[in-house]
Amino acid sequence: MTEAPDNEPVHLWNRPGIIVVDKPKGPSSHQVAAWVGKMLGCQVGHSGTLDPQVSGVLLIMLGNAVRLAPLLLQHDKEYICLMRL
Repeated sequence: MTEAPDNEPVHLWNRPGIIVVDKPKGPSSHQVAAWVGKMLGCQVGHSGTLDPQVSGVLLIMLGNAVRLAPLLLQHDKEYICLMRL
């Protein structure tokens, strides 16, 4: 079984939320979202389709956060990242 941080099984670790993925060229947005859903064992949705030939930021909603997808698709996107190093 895939392990999450602190060696907890992934199915005990995942919660509703959003994962930011750097989608590589090749797979479709749907394929990437499906892979994440399979790894985490939860319902997923994504924030909009990137062509398979394109790499870029893909937001993947997990669990109940999937309900946010229609709201995200209605508006322009701006990505801001805050990090503590």
